[in-house]
Amino acid sequence: DLERARQLELKLQKSNASPPKPKPLSNAISERHKLAIHKVMEANELDQIHAFELESNRITVEQSLDQRLSLKREHQQKISQEHSEQHTAKVSSMNQKFLETQAATAVKVNTNIKANDQ
Repeated sequence: DLERARQLELKLQKSNASPPKPKPLSNAISERHKLAIHKVMEANELDQIHAFELESNRITVEQSLDQRLSLKREHQQKISQEHSEQHTAKVSSMNQKFLETQAATAVKVNTNIKANDQ
């Protein structure tokens, strides 16, 4: 019983004692926490830089696509205009040939009418 009483007394003394002072181990943990926080902050900065670069690249690609689309539209308009001009020239030429043929036919008809009248 004496041994048991001593153990109880020791436990009671320990529980009433002041809280233990920080150990070097807790300082090391604190330093590791600080280092971890610093690394997280660096990673966040790198993520922000990467996000900015991605956005910049996206804008560049978008502008390039817009420019290519604009050039393609201009090219299509040019081709369409050329086709239109070619078609107009062809129709004009056909009209000219038709008018010339009609004029020649009219001359022949008039010549035949005069020949028949004589």
